[in-house]
Amino acid sequence: MNMPDQDQGTDSPGRLRRAAHFSFMARRPEIARLVATVDSDPGKWTRDTESVLSNSYRMILYFSPALSALNGRAQPIEKCIAHNALLPHGDKLNRKQFSSAISGGAVTLLQLAKVDQALRAIANHSSPAVLEFTQVTAPAPGMKAPQFVLPENSVVPSLYWVEQKTVKAFREHFGLSREKLGWLCFGNHPHASSVFRYFEDGFEEIGGVKHGYRVTKYMALYMNECFKAVFAMFAHYHKAAFAEMPGFAQFFDDSHTAGLARCTVALNLGWGNMCAAASEADLNAMRQRMAQASGHAASAQPR
Repeated sequence: MNMPDQDQGTDSPGRLRRAAHFSFMARRPEIARLVATVDSDPGKWTRDTESVLSNSYRMILYFSPALSALNGRAQPIEKCIAHNALLPHGDKLNRKQFSSAISGGAVTLLQLAKVDQALRAIANHSSPAVLEFTQVTAPAPGMKAPQFVLPENSVVPSLYWVEQKTVKAFREHFGLSREKLGWLCFGNHPHASSVFRYFEDGFEEIGGVKHGYRVTKYMALYMNECFKAVFAMFAHYHKAAFAEMPGFAQFFDDSHTAGLARCTVALNLGWGNMCAAASEADLNAMRQRMAQASGHAASAQPR
């Protein structure tokens, strides 16, 4: 059974939700293989993992940077898939989301599962004309050209809602402007000075519907390291609401009902969202900025 698109069918919402849940359960092995930060053995999923994924797979919160290998080919590949019926009857790719995924945008896990299925169907096709659509490297002499398929752990979920009120209260308690905290955390990144405005204020969608941002686990863990470094740097502010360092769960929430519920989007990769764990060099650079700021803060204290 295939998970229906949001705009397909005339069944009741309840029936569609139940059908989608059973279809999700049937696809657990391929989803577990694809999604980074999730155990590749679905038998080892916790109840929380299954709940998070089964409630978020229709939300536009998933990146697949590996798809950039197909950049410029979205339309011909989509036409090839449709013409050769490479997906089950009645199933199809969302053309807009497929193009967005290839260009680095966030899409739904549902669409990426379909993309994975379609790319594997192309790779197993007998026609050389079909195989050409996903050949991204030249073949070695006497060998068949390799076909592009989504690698294991190539889909990165951006599920962590940034708790706006907690982040703002933390920042203000330690006397940091949005720009200063952005610099401490992200250095000279082009969006460093505005990223905490994004988190605290969200943005106005067309029609006046306010959305908030979710980040990847990699981004959330990195930001949490930054918050812990700020807390350690300003020991003289350890009082009142922040006498102790808040836990990770007080800054970030991966439940589908967090914050503005479904009125959330993934923070754009170009704005600083992360598809891989921070390197030791990144962490050291952040610590150096903290040390620099700590020296300035110490010199400003009354003697």
